[in-house]
Amino acid sequence: MSPKTLAILSVGLIILGCVIAAIFTSTTLDFIGITIGGIGGVGLISAAFYAIGLSEDRARERDASGPYR
Repeated sequence: MSPKTLAILSVGLIILGCVIAAIFTSTTLDFIGITIGGIGGVGLISAAFYAIGLSEDRARERDASGPYR
């Protein structure tokens, strides 16, 4: 899964969690909405770190295949 796909799915979870927490008045559904939104937030931060890691890997590969090796 690419970081872009993970970020899009995570934003979808955040939006879904906010909608659930805002529309329904039950305490249980508020808890479920906040939990879903929190999982989306963790996924969004994970996508950012994943993208940074992939870019560092590409830079290492580019440096290893340079003209001086």
